[in-house]
Amino acid sequence: FPDTITLHHVKISFAHHDRVYDMAADKVILFDAKKFTESPHHFKVTIEGLNVKEGLHQIQGAEFRMLAIFSDTSFSNIEGIFRLSTVFWPPYQLENIIAKFTGDMRHWQIVDLTGNAYAGNFRGQISWEYQPTMIYTLWVELSGVQVKEFEKTKLPLLMGSHGKLDGSFRLIAE
Repeated sequence: FPDTITLHHVKISFAHHDRVYDMAADKVILFDAKKFTESPHHFKVTIEGLNVKEGLHQIQGAEFRMLAIFSDTSFSNIEGIFRLSTVFWPPYQLENIIAKFTGDMRHWQIVDLTGNAYAGNFRGQISWEYQPTMIYTLWVELSGVQVKEFEKTKLPLLMGSHGKLDGSFRLIAE
């Protein structure tokens, strides 16, 4: 195997739980390809120019750098960093997102999360764990979010309001 494998203009579509995901990347670079043949399997990859679409949800201009480790029978660990230019998750739109992530079969974390939303900024972290059901924690701090811009979400709570949203919240849910 060569040390590095580079794929250009990669397109993948797949269905999962009645949802269809369409993904296209400008470039996928697989590093240390030989290590993928050894056990445990190491999968070091950089993905550039990734766009993902599922129904009305979209991620545009994503970049990932990650290391995934697999045993012969299952996935065991993943870690890396990502940057997302734009996320459309109706009714929300977020931009310039950067974060670190780690995960295994039961627990995932996104930390050092920063980005822009509605002419303001946010930072925070997300973690979720699968026990028999999913339990997640979301912590977000908002700074300078323009309430007028937030009206685009059409959520009734802030309709007709003006000003800035600053503050933090934490949500723990099952």
